[in-house]
Amino acid sequence: MGENLEECKKKEGIFKRAFKRVKRELSKDRVGNKKLTWSLRVAVASFACLTYANTSTLIPNAYYNLTDKYHESKAEKELEKRFNLEYLGDSNEDNIWKLYYYLQGIQEINPALLEHVKKITLLSEGVCESIFVKPFNKTAGSFNYVFGNLELIHDYDMVEMAVLAHELAHVKYYYSPKEFKEKISSLFDWSKKKETGSYVLYKLGVMPTWEDGTTGPRYGFMNSIGPLSNDENIADYVETFYFNSLFLWKDVKSTDKVYQEALKSLLEEKFITQVQYDSVCDYVGFEK
Repeated sequence: MGENLEECKKKEGIFKRAFKRVKRELSKDRVGNKKLTWSLRVAVASFACLTYANTSTLIPNAYYNLTDKYHESKAEKELEKRFNLEYLGDSNEDNIWKLYYYLQGIQEINPALLEHVKKITLLSEGVCESIFVKPFNKTAGSFNYVFGNLELIHDYDMVEMAVLAHELAHVKYYYSPKEFKEKISSLFDWSKKKETGSYVLYKLGVMPTWEDGTTGPRYGFMNSIGPLSNDENIADYVETFYFNSLFLWKDVKSTDKVYQEALKSLLEEKFITQVQYDSVCDYVGFEK
């Protein structure tokens, strides 16, 4: 899941509402018996959990920044030199080389996905399994726009190139022109968000579904996460091209023109290549 300005504004709204609830309950208590009510306790606990869930890796990241210069390996130096970025995190060379080869594969397919990436942090197994991180970090990766840091989990046997491409798409989306974001957003019916559920629950690890319990392509979205965020929807489009096949497109019909219009916009902004665009047109049956 990518971090961008639009998502941060949504979270900010959630935090503000929780904070107002706390203030309101405190005000009531001053008038009454000055004891914390259950509603205040719930509000405070919710606010604390939401805040920590979005900052659970700050301490490991600070540690990585402070100690990086003391354990630079050959793999890390090669990765930083090849892709012109800063690497932090996991010192396991096998994991670093896996990241290297996935980045290399994506660069050979579509170098535009890497043009804005300046820093990558690969969280080690110890950090990911920590009681301070594991219960709260429910995603394979995230992009922190404040620090310009693309954060990934250590287990690349599970993550695969597709998830890395998804996270790189978040970075590219953040730096994309406002006109592109507005144009591609206008293609979709965002009222479908009511059907798939809460953005907050998704951030806490609960997978949204359509009303019938499925999660696949519908209404122009690549899956049931799409209506929660334009950013997530675009990243989900991009990742479909980095599996071993185009199987995620098997339920899309040639008459679903929203998908083709979205693909055209992604092609224009270099989220995908002409080869990738043509491959889906052939697979689904879109007119070129």
